[in-house]
Amino acid sequence: MVITRRLQGLIKQSRGVIQICLLCISFGLYLSFVSVVVSGGSWATGGIYLDLMARQTAQDASSWRRSPGDQQFVARKH
Repeated sequence: MVITRRLQGLIKQSRGVIQICLLCISFGLYLSFVSVVVSGGSWATGGIYLDLMARQTAQDASSWRRSPGDQQFVARKH
């Protein structure tokens, strides 16, 4: 599967706890998306939730990438 290859690639690149947290968040998003599809739940609610979570994850990732030497600051935010 493409997704497992991506996850393995992310694990290899991970340099700290923040990266592992982001990996767990993205995996959780994938699982929640699958559960929405399987249950046939409300696409509007699921889509809004996934969009908000994806934006938050992207913000965390970009702030981590901007300051790789300042992981403690980013870790304190959570």
